[in-house]
Amino acid sequence: MFSFDFQLTTGDKNIGTVYLPHEHATNLPVIIYCHGWGGSRYLGLTVAALREQMNCALVAFDFYGCGDTGGDYSLMSYGRWKDNLAEVFAWCAAQPFADKNKIGCYSVSSGTMAALRFAAENHEIAFVISVATAINLVWLAKTLADHAAELLAGETREFLGTPFGMDFFCRHRWQRADVHHD
Repeated sequence: MFSFDFQLTTGDKNIGTVYLPHEHATNLPVIIYCHGWGGSRYLGLTVAALREQMNCALVAFDFYGCGDTGGDYSLMSYGRWKDNLAEVFAWCAAQPFADKNKIGCYSVSSGTMAALRFAAENHEIAFVISVATAINLVWLAKTLADHAAELLAGETREFLGTPFGMDFFCRHRWQRADVHHD
C-alpha cells in the first residue's frame, strides 16, 4: 500500500490523502471518500478495510471547515462542500493513477449531501455510494422556515451549535443588494 497527501491550489485549497495499491499504479478506478458533519479524511475501520481489499485508488479529503483544510465552520454550506468535491473530482481525473471514466464517491452522513448534489450536476461521476444518508433533514427545514426573514436579512441562526447564514440553508447563494459576495 502506498499513500501520499495533496493540497489543491484552487477554491478552499482542500487537503487530502491518496491511497494506492502500489507507488506506480495507473489507470485505476477511484473512490472519493466524503466524510460527514464535522468529520475528516481520516478513515474509519470500515473504509480502511475497504481500502485494503480493493484494487483501486481511494482519495479522502477534508471538506471546508474540517480537518486539516480548516476554515470557519459557520461558513460551511452543502453547496460549498459540493464545490469542494467538484474540485477534488477534477483533480483526480487529471492524475495518472485515475481512470477518469471510473471515478465515484463513497459518502457518509452529511457527505452524501455534497455527493448527491454533485452527481445531479455532473454526469461524469461513475457512482455514488451513500451510507447513513442525511437527506431527510426536517429539523434543518424547520430552522429555515422559522427564521427565513432574519436569514434573508443577513442574520445567522444556530444549528447544531454553530451559527449559520442563509448560504448554509439553501443551495443557491442568496445576496443582499448592499453586500458584495466574491
